[in-house]
Amino acid sequence: MNTTESKYVDKKSYLSRYAHERGVALRESDARLAAEFGDEERCRRYIKEELTRFVPFLIRKCGLEFRGRVLEIGAGSAWLSAEISKLPGVVEVVATDF
Repeated sequence: MNTTESKYVDKKSYLSRYAHERGVALRESDARLAAEFGDEERCRRYIKEELTRFVPFLIRKCGLEFRGRVLEIGAGSAWLSAEISKLPGVVEVVATDF
């Protein structure tokens, strides 16, 4: 697996009139996660160490192959899209969410 940096780019021109509400919801979600883990540092460590294992799991156990252009619908905070964008065969990832 290629461990290069994600090529994620947030296209501001696509932000809807609900962008503010989405930002508030994401901050609330982050606060809930931090409360669940005790502090932000433990939460960040979990995301960095545990969630990055998900894509290799999908490739190995489910036989998925990510290549070319990938569309993630219901991306939430787009952590999966960011991880998929690091794979060598992936050219572009488009992530969308309400």
